[in-house]
Amino acid sequence: MPDDAPPRLVAGILPKLQEQNTQILALLENQTRLIEAIIASPPVDRDAKN
Repeated sequence: MPDDAPPRLVAGILPKLQEQNTQILALLENQTRLIEAIIASPPVDRDAKN
């Protein structure tokens, strides 16, 4: 946002940016949990015959 942006513009956009930020953080936290679960799980032997 430019330093000389009108205050109304900033005030109007700020809540939307904060909501997007919250959603992005939630997605990143979920991604982190999934990656941690993959790392913690035993390796898969893809060559094993069932």
